Amino acid sequence: MFNENKLKVTKKDKKIFKFDFFNKCPASSKNDEEMAYSEPRLCYNFKVTKSGLENGYGVRDLQMPLSTTNLETEAVIPINGNEVRRMWSFTWEDNNANVLKYYLFYFNENHQINYENLFWSRPIRISFNTEYTSTPVGLSYRINGYDYMIFSTQDGDVYVFGAGYDKYLEGAPKLISCCTHDDRLYALTSKARHSLVYSTNLNIMEWKDDTTQHLEFSDERGNLTKVMSFNDYLYVFREFGITRLSTYSTSGEFSIRHIFQSTSYIEAGSIASNGEDVYFLTTEGFYSFDGNSVKEVELDCFSQIEDLSKCSAECFENKYYLACRMKFDERSEGCESGEYVNNAVLIYDTKKRKVEILRGIDVNQLLALNNPLKSKLVMCFNGDKVGHVGELTDGGKCFNQSQHKVWQNSFSDFGLGEGVKKVEHFTIKTSAPCKVTLKSERETRQYCLKGGEEVRLIKSGLVGSRVQVTIESDSDKIKISSFKLILSVQ
Repeated sequence: MFNENKLKVTKKDKKIFKFDFFNKCPASSKNDEEMAYSEPRLCYNFKVTKSGLENGYGVRDLQMPLSTTNLETEAVIPINGNEVRRMWSFTWEDNNANVLKYYLFYFNENHQINYENLFWSRPIRISFNTEYTSTPVGLSYRINGYDYMIFSTQDGDVYVFGAGYDKYLEGAPKLISCCTHDDRLYALTSKARHSLVYSTNLNIMEWKDDTTQHLEFSDERGNLTKVMSFNDYLYVFREFGITRLSTYSTSGEFSIRHIFQSTSYIEAGSIASNGEDVYFLTTEGFYSFDGNSVKEVELDCFSQIEDLSKCSAECFENKYYLACRMKFDERSEGCESGEYVNNAVLIYDTKKRKVEILRGIDVNQLLALNNPLKSKLVMCFNGDKVGHVGELTDGGKCFNQSQHKVWQNSFSDFGLGEGVKKVEHFTIKTSAPCKVTLKSERETRQYCLKGGEEVRLIKSGLVGSRVQVTIESDSDKIKISSFKLILSVQ
């Protein structure tokens, strides 16, 4: 957290205010009077550390190794087509070679499903045509000891692919969300939004209308939006609640328990699990769910979220990632210079309860490529990057472009009352060029600083009853620390 140090110096009316940029979420919902001088009003594209500010996250084209024996040498995975509309991760057990192979599947604008082995040379693109005109849902499924990918849309039949098998299942329900639980496929369909469907036949290859069972939910929690298997139970997320199902294989019956009811809409795209908890957002807040109870997670920057209708969420390495549309300042960053759907990725550290924000990238979908060799968080995009698959990096660049980084606090009287203050000096250590802006109700002063290894003392003279600090940088090799304001009371 930020620690306030008020140390008397050579004159009694001067005080030093130290800024420790650590573990603070931008508090956009608070009034200036509610905030300490060291709390950020705005922070994006910076990584906040114990010592100061550093490069934030970045994005580059997805690169993966060309073999399982050399994991350090990577090559970009080429994309077939001009648009990547949806992605899936698939693990396939090669029974003949007794090895696991890891694939990235994706759907493009040519209505093709493409796939790439993540740890293999990639001389050609492999794809197959589909009858789908809308973007399908997909999941991996194991049938009789073999792994398959299953795809479905509202306007096409279920398609099963893998192990020398590719076939449309005529008569199977049109799926919009599905998961496997106790070796059975459970799904939501486009036509029966109040029903959970499943087949009495465990072999999906033989799923027909006459084997399809419907479990109806018609209470005030609304339509079903997502089904997931979690902690040995089956959970159905609904527009305004969560319902848990226990399955009894011997009797074929279900035990149903309503876990949570919300007064605000649960965004299905925000639902993601890290294995221990499920995280999701409604129009009123951010929540965690452990399988039995729901708790609100305090997120001071929640009011910055402007639109969740096209959001995408994923958990990866103890962090919750949310691609969404957020409100910032008057600047335009990255994708914001044109039309965009989403403009930010909010990263919540579930262990440290710390937030970082990547601004200026229009992400359509987030996907974790988890495997024992080299795991990555990948994404596909809207806008001018729609033909790319990217991976999250810590290099501070998005597709080789340095990100503009901003940290800004609120207007503060620094606990010295409403009297007039004067900023005598400020100190800073910065490894690369940055700009410091001091602003009061009377005036604004800007300082463009070069990088160096020493702590610098900068004379100011800005006067006002309340002062705001803004620190900006375009460098992708930035480290800022030792920032202090020396104020005197007039």
